[in-house]
Amino acid sequence: MLRWKWDVQQFNFDVQHIPGELNVAADMFSRLCLVQDRTDTTKVLELKRDSLQKILVPFIEMCLMTSPLWQRSISTVSLLSFFAWTAIANSEENWNRFHGPKGQGDAGSANLPSEWTDQDYSWKRDIGSRDVGSPIIIDGKVYYLAYRSDKRQLSLESLELSSGKLRWSRPFPQVEYHLHSRNTFASGTPSADEKNIFVAYAEPEHTYLKCFDHSGNELWSRDFGSWQSQHGFGTSPRIHGEVVLLFNSQQADQLRPGQTPGVSRIIAVDRNSGQDVWETELTTTRSCYGMPAVYQGGKRPQVINANTGDGMFGLDLKTGKKLWNLEVFEKRVCSTPLIHGDIAIGTSGSGGIATPARCFCRHHWLSNSKCIVSIVK
Repeated sequence: MLRWKWDVQQFNFDVQHIPGELNVAADMFSRLCLVQDRTDTTKVLELKRDSLQKILVPFIEMCLMTSPLWQRSISTVSLLSFFAWTAIANSEENWNRFHGPKGQGDAGSANLPSEWTDQDYSWKRDIGSRDVGSPIIIDGKVYYLAYRSDKRQLSLESLELSSGKLRWSRPFPQVEYHLHSRNTFASGTPSADEKNIFVAYAEPEHTYLKCFDHSGNELWSRDFGSWQSQHGFGTSPRIHGEVVLLFNSQQADQLRPGQTPGVSRIIAVDRNSGQDVWETELTTTRSCYGMPAVYQGGKRPQVINANTGDGMFGLDLKTGKKLWNLEVFEKRVCSTPLIHGDIAIGTSGSGGIATPARCFCRHHWLSNSKCIVSIVK
């Protein structure tokens, strides 16, 4: 948000509020309209040959700053192409998780081509499904989740970045359940390190975190129990050091008769074995969808996240102990916190409801500087 402010201040412009569903242009990249027949629509993976420059950031950051849940329905054509271009142009860095390697949705300076033709594409691939999550790229390989309703299977798949050739596909059964119209069963973004790929997904009786090697062999799998949400699953694992973090936020408010309230928590497991390192229970209200961020300033590293019940909060990265929280959010939190120096930024919102942002300042939360939480209701 701060970067956007500096980038656009050179222009003369007016800000106009367009409420609710009338605001279709702002959502056109991050939200597809509801497709009644999911089996009809396929998306094609397209990779651009030329323009070997870093073009990903303005488009991806615009789409992904909001949350891991809502960005999942971005056209596979556009999203996978932009990731591929950036990886070719900037091969020394991998886009190995949601929001990229630094967690900021920023790959540095970038220029998005204003137009291109069919002759600019080096290859295309029919993925065979509308329900495709955001991809990651590491060491010249593409990884993403795809759901195929005819088989009721969720798959982790890998492509060669240079050719689009399918390397492998690892399917696992997926029980269908109620989702938000803009969500899919393939909402999660994988996270990868030099050895492994981690994916998370859920169904009513199970919440899974799985680990695969780069050849597609499953190394370990964890089941953290039942999942409760009116909108479905939509978060992604986060690797930091030797642990994998999972924000397991569930629903307790606004349940239908007979539904059991879920239990929200942040879970840290050993990335090599999958064994528990720590688990911290959170206040359960509404399902929230941001990934954990990590702040490494001050005396000890902190896991920074946000939800409706606890607001903005920090946990000790080593032990999971809650260090602080600010109960400042009234609506659902779908954004991943952004950390800039000693500033943590988080947002919340609900449907078409929007009011001007408010800022809350407190001292000594992250370090001796201020922690600023920006709230959009």
